[in-house]
Amino acid sequence: MPSPNPNYVRDHACSDPDGPISCIADEAVVTQHSFTGQYRDAPRIDRELSLSVFRGRVPARNATSYIRMGRPVEEWERRKIRVRFLHVGRLREAGLAVVHTPGRVASPEHCSAVWPADDPLNSQVADWPPEIREGFNACFTGEEEGWEE
Repeated sequence: MPSPNPNYVRDHACSDPDGPISCIADEAVVTQHSFTGQYRDAPRIDRELSLSVFRGRVPARNATSYIRMGRPVEEWERRKIRVRFLHVGRLREAGLAVVHTPGRVASPEHCSAVWPADDPLNSQVADWPPEIREGFNACFTGEEEGWEE
């Protein structure tokens, strides 16, 4: 498998006049998707340098369609699929950056949770230390939804 692209965040950052970080307010919520009901709390080493989230509250069905690029989802898969919501301001307080990195699909809007937060367009580290992983999980709003909710 090829190594993660170190330029992904910079190359996919939005062109909003406020910038790809400031265009997402601290009061905003982002959505994290899981196919198993277990959520990642750090990037997968040797595969990615950030965690993917979606801007706003995105239903599990819509998030799955984006990830699967519209391919069908089996009934047994639907039972395990979950989304949870995280506070952007809390993510930033935990030392992470939330960067708007939209793809070719207009909705839902893709974002990247990046550590460290000091220069997220140019520097991302995949091996998040325990305190960053714990901080990420602490940003969960307590709300979670499945496929049919």
